[in-house]
Amino acid sequence: MSDANFDETLRVMNAVLDAERERQLVIEQTPDAEIVR
Repeated sequence: MSDANFDETLRVMNAVLDAERERQLVIEQTPDAEIVR
């Protein structure tokens, strides 16, 4: 795998992790009554 390919993969993985962290923060800051289960 080329370095450029690897960098792109890491970038995408980091973006996914960031999005997941954001989602967790939103969930933690949302009162239970507002969470749709």
